[in-house]
Amino acid sequence: MLHSRPNKAGRMSDEGEAFGGTVRRTLLARGGVLCGAVGLTGLTAACGGGAATSSTGSGTESGGSGVVGDVLAAVGQVPIGGGVVVSGVLVVQPTAGVFKAYSATCPHQGGQVSAPVDGVATCRLHQSTFDIGDGARLGGPATRGLTAIGATVQGSNVVRS
Repeated sequence: MLHSRPNKAGRMSDEGEAFGGTVRRTLLARGGVLCGAVGLTGLTAACGGGAATSSTGSGTESGGSGVVGDVLAAVGQVPIGGGVVVSGVLVVQPTAGVFKAYSATCPHQGGQVSAPVDGVATCRLHQSTFDIGDGARLGGPATRGLTAIGATVQGSNVVRS
């Protein structure tokens, strides 16, 4: 049996009333914590807590995950005296039949270099320039050259070595 007694506001309430006094505050507090936890879980998932995936089209444009033997580009994609940027890798052919690869990330502030023109790759952010023959810095705010990535030709592909 429920007993009536005055609450803090001087009104009569029943002990154990589901939505009165302490019980109500406890339910609201627990509900708020639960809602916050659910919201945080959703936010974490939306911000990249899961595995990343990428779409590469054909196997010749994968750029790979840094594993030896990953295809960086098809030989036919890389012009003599130029190159292509594929999945963060700059693949170049400075002279006929010579293939090299560099990180396409500029060492200055992490911008991506563009495909080379006349043997020079240029950072899109601050125009640092790099020689495709050896990756050396030619000019701009970068203080060093591009990071070399081992590459070799296997069949009709340039692969990571």
